[in-house]
Amino acid sequence: MWAGLAEDDPIAWGIAPSELPTWPLVPTPIGYLMGIVGAFHDADDLWHGTNPASDEFGALRIGTEGASGHSDYFESGSLGNLALIVEGRYSEVGLAS
Repeated sequence: MWAGLAEDDPIAWGIAPSELPTWPLVPTPIGYLMGIVGAFHDADDLWHGTNPASDEFGALRIGTEGASGHSDYFESGSLGNLALIVEGRYSEVGLAS
């Protein structure tokens, strides 16, 4: 199993509802949302279950160098890693550090 996750991919912010804080982290609505993002960016448990890019899940995490957001994986250096996986050249895939 392979997984990749860019540093600023918003999918990582889709944490489980049970993990949402019940108190304001900062006094403004925008600050509150930014506080949630900052507090849970590396959450292992996402809205739809275990984050596939987490250590808990157990997938090999590929490097996503140059990818930004959620739709840039095919426009960045991570495309090379995806191609290596498709070609079955697993030993050449660059893993996330």
